[in-house]
Amino acid sequence: MGLFGYFRRKLMGRGRPEGTDRQPSEERRSEEASAGSQPSSQPSERPSLQPGGAESGRAPDCRALQQIREKMSGSADLVCHEFMAGGKVPCMTVSLEHMIDDLAYRSDILEPMLVPGFADSGEEIYVRVAERRELPVTITVETDIDKIIDAILDGQVALFADGEERVLLFPIRRVEVRQIGEATNESVIRGPKEAFVEDIATNLTLIRRKLKTPALQVERMTLGRLTKSSVMIVYIDTVCKPKLIEEVKLRMSRIDIDGVLSSHYIEEFIEDNPYSPFPQVIYTERPDTMSAALLEGRVGIICDGSPNPIIVPATMTMMLQSAEDYYQRFIASTWIRWIRFMFLTISLLLPSLYIAVTTFHPEMMPPSLLITVAASRDSVPFPAIVEAFAMELAFEGLREAGLRIPKTIGQTISIIGALIIGQA
Repeated sequence: MGLFGYFRRKLMGRGRPEGTDRQPSEERRSEEASAGSQPSSQPSERPSLQPGGAESGRAPDCRALQQIREKMSGSADLVCHEFMAGGKVPCMTVSLEHMIDDLAYRSDILEPMLVPGFADSGEEIYVRVAERRELPVTITVETDIDKIIDAILDGQVALFADGEERVLLFPIRRVEVRQIGEATNESVIRGPKEAFVEDIATNLTLIRRKLKTPALQVERMTLGRLTKSSVMIVYIDTVCKPKLIEEVKLRMSRIDIDGVLSSHYIEEFIEDNPYSPFPQVIYTERPDTMSAALLEGRVGIICDGSPNPIIVPATMTMMLQSAEDYYQRFIASTWIRWIRFMFLTISLLLPSLYIAVTTFHPEMMPPSLLITVAASRDSVPFPAIVEAFAMELAFEGLREAGLRIPKTIGQTISIIGALIIGQA
């Protein structure tokens, strides 16, 4: 062991300059410390949005900040970023993780305020940002705690400065919007292919592109005690009746529930007969259909998060119209609408007419048809009314199965079910 240790010390000492008693690890630590104290020429990464990041400082003395921390202490995705504005004023931004645009936060808020000499006090920050508008982003000023919390939950950034009770709100929300695609339920051969999406701003833009008039009025409401969903009432001021507009606003103002996640929630509160099985409003996924309804003097209701706005009031003739009717000649459109009315009448009256004739008035049928019907019903142990109800129930079951089960097997089940029903 002694000889091995001697050769090991010789080999480890080879190549080291004489008189260097310093350990390599100490040299590396010294070099890393000196390198860390020099400003880097490389572009800096996005700072850690947690207390103690690269630009961190002490938390600002602000009563509103303490109240918000108490009320939102259970939110694990709440991000509090401390920094020194101008190298002097303690500040903190509060936002929700993954709900803000990080690039806009870095370039429009953080970098301008980190410039040395930006401000010497919280009052000066308020003056430069709120009054002089020196930052390249729109801001609002708020002092109410509940409204500040609502803004943070909506995806805005709240800025708290030391000694300043007024809070600055920056609307740099990151919005994930689905691409505008083709309408699935109201497809047409002629006409535009675009459809509404879940974003309320995008849907309003699609309507604005169709109706380029200042008479198009938009009124915003917030519904839902917990969801605080944005809802817009859209109408053309010069066409729509004022009494209709007031009635829609009155019914909308009466809605008081915890959450409004879709426009279907609104339908149940504004319709005349909530227990009626018949639809009393019109849903559409096409901007041109909505624009045509507004031109007729109707009112549109757009709900954030729903790709199906509401059109009120609704009539039965509207439910038998198609968006393609507006893009064809009046002769063809009129003929197709008459066909729809005819088949609506047949679907409503044919089952009851079949039961009445076969059960109570068989003499009304031609003899050849009567013999055929009697032969087909000879082996059926149920009366005609039970047979008709069973057929209607089977059709509803097939329709529901085609909607709910995966598309790969939905069509197969529908086709096989239709064949079985037709043979039975």
